[in-house]
Amino acid sequence: MIGGSIPGQTRVLSVAIFDYVETGEWGTAHLLAGGMLAFSFVVILTMMLLEKRIGRGGP
Repeated sequence: MIGGSIPGQTRVLSVAIFDYVETGEWGTAHLLAGGMLAFSFVVILTMMLLEKRIGRGGP
């Protein structure tokens, strides 16, 4: 899910961060944003390591 939410069922992380900022809960917003940043670095690092280990397999 890229954007939006179904009330009471789903909540996208970016919308949750926006809601916390709007209500002045800066600490929670910072924590979620930092977690999202850390997660993205882990995903990029994992992909780079897999690419090196497996190789590209192309010409």
